[in-house]
Amino acid sequence: MSERCGMVLDVPSYCEGIAFLETTELKSDATNFFKKFERPTLNRLESQIQETETLLDDWDSYGAPPPNQEALRWARESVPLADSERFLPHNIAASAEGGIALCWDDKDVHAYIEFSNDGSAVSVMYRGMEDPYVREFSPEQTTITGMLGEVRVFFSNES
Repeated sequence: MSERCGMVLDVPSYCEGIAFLETTELKSDATNFFKKFERPTLNRLESQIQETETLLDDWDSYGAPPPNQEALRWARESVPLADSERFLPHNIAASAEGGIALCWDDKDVHAYIEFSNDGSAVSVMYRGMEDPYVREFSPEQTTITGMLGEVRVFFSNES
């Protein structure tokens, strides 16, 4: 666990645990298991957003609220921006804190941009067990484009 910006993050399992749906009702379907390893597509990412819209309160059995309309809107607006940068997230998942996250994972390099139900946003990037780089921001199109650029640069800089 790391503490940044007054938040305690349970890093490195955030995006690895991809939404509750992949570990419960879809567990027995091997086809769906392998979907998280497919190359991301706009249709698949939109489907993942739609799946989070059906979540109810306590969807993770620990009291997590589902993403609200504002968080969903920011996620939907971010996907075409990421596509224009040719850097689509690998997955989109509900957040246990209430919100939705765009997730990138490649071997030991991980990042996510999370849009919270309270209207805030945060980006988190880390390699292996290193302390994460955490940056809070207010979601706006230009800011999201900048954060996507930072995540892309982070992934392109092998250390």
